[in-house]
Amino acid sequence: MSIFHSTLNRRDFMKALGLTGAGMGTIAASAPVMHDVDELLASAEDTEIKHQNPWWVKERDYFNPTVPIDWDLKWRVDGRNARLYNVQDSKWYFNAYSETQAKIYAEYAENEDPEFKWGDPRRMALEAGCSFAQFGSLTLSSGTYSLHSYLGNPPTKTPETNGYAKWVGTPEENLLLLRGAVRFFGGDDVGVMEHDTHLDRVLCTYDMNGYKNSFEDIDEPYQTQSPKVTGIPNSYKWCFTWTLRQPMDVTRRQQGGIMRAYPNYNKYGEAESVGVWRAYSELAIVENRLQLFLRGLGYRGIAGGMSAITSGNAIATVAGCMEHARMGQVAVHPKFGSTVRGTYKMMTNFPLAPTKPIDAGIYEFCKSCQICAEHCPTGIIQKSDPTWTTGRNPEDGNDNGTFGEPLPYQAQGFEGWRTDIGKCPHCPVCQGTCPFNELPNASWIHTLVKATAANTTLFNSFFAQMDRNFKYGRKPYIGFWDDFGTRPTYDMDTTR
Repeated sequence: MSIFHSTLNRRDFMKALGLTGAGMGTIAASAPVMHDVDELLASAEDTEIKHQNPWWVKERDYFNPTVPIDWDLKWRVDGRNARLYNVQDSKWYFNAYSETQAKIYAEYAENEDPEFKWGDPRRMALEAGCSFAQFGSLTLSSGTYSLHSYLGNPPTKTPETNGYAKWVGTPEENLLLLRGAVRFFGGDDVGVMEHDTHLDRVLCTYDMNGYKNSFEDIDEPYQTQSPKVTGIPNSYKWCFTWTLRQPMDVTRRQQGGIMRAYPNYNKYGEAESVGVWRAYSELAIVENRLQLFLRGLGYRGIAGGMSAITSGNAIATVAGCMEHARMGQVAVHPKFGSTVRGTYKMMTNFPLAPTKPIDAGIYEFCKSCQICAEHCPTGIIQKSDPTWTTGRNPEDGNDNGTFGEPLPYQAQGFEGWRTDIGKCPHCPVCQGTCPFNELPNASWIHTLVKATAANTTLFNSFFAQMDRNFKYGRKPYIGFWDDFGTRPTYDMDTTR
């Protein structure tokens, strides 16, 4: 970044883009009235729209995100098929954690970051400190709580048991209150869909835990084990997703993608990284707190963690927290790029105002940018244009764009990209490469680039190439420790 600042000033950069004088009209057509670039950049803090995004992030009509969706043909995903790729007698079986695959990821790490050490005691210790609550329980002074509980833990306070009044607010007031709770507990934003035929299309028939989502005329939700059913009252008319960030800097440095120990290839069996584990721990804790918060207001939220109900990214895309992107399994945020680790979701009887999809130019940018696909160690991220259906080998591509038989564990009915999760060992490489990871307020250049990309596709290829040339993406892990003792709380700037 310092090299970039020392070689190109604002005026030269604006000339290079043709955005001086009348050329500013490309951006100004959809922006507030600005007299010069400084006013334009200062306006980045104008966050009056519902999702608290910079001014250049536009809202679209309900159910009309930037990724085209055929709502009549949108498949409801059967989550019982979600892990068919792990079943050895399935036609979809693929061992993403074999020694052959381990070698690929180990060699990638060695080539990209020769100083990287899997067994660095600092790295191992930090991961140990971040992983305690991922999928287990949490012990507090008030008792032990199961995390990722569908029905939630016994509430500590409710209007019924403590004798105070139930909260009553408008759907808009409730949305602001819920967002405040999400941010207070450690999340970032909230997106809402009200239950109608669109939400039905997004919800799974059976979730990834194998439970049938059953809407019924009942007063209270329930869950049974045999058969596996989650009973959802019809009065639970709102589904909201909430987002939680992952530390930006460590995301750019993390290595992994093996998960099983091999003597010659990562004998510790490390996968993903400390940023991932810390975020999953926080997601579990925040989910539990939100359920208790809603009970305290006199309402209820049913959840169950990452694998329950439906895809959080699907709700987040339609409800405007993020945009669909080339990585497929990962949606991209206009401010935080691909470093939003979680988009967990809840069904609730707490009345909420629905939120609209957003357009920050991300989907269109991904058509020109293939940086994440270029970095993928096994090349499984689709390099072609977005498609309506994607089969076993989307990375191969063909002339008609159909890619063969659709995968039973992936959603169809939208024109986008789908990374075959069955071939992905959850290495964290792609998330550290996204150009949208550049914080918009960290530099005037990044602000201008994001504002331009949101309003025109003309410079997208140039911006992607600039990201490559100046190596804004991946960083060596050793640098993470240089200023470790002086990093901000939670290793992120929470003012952005």
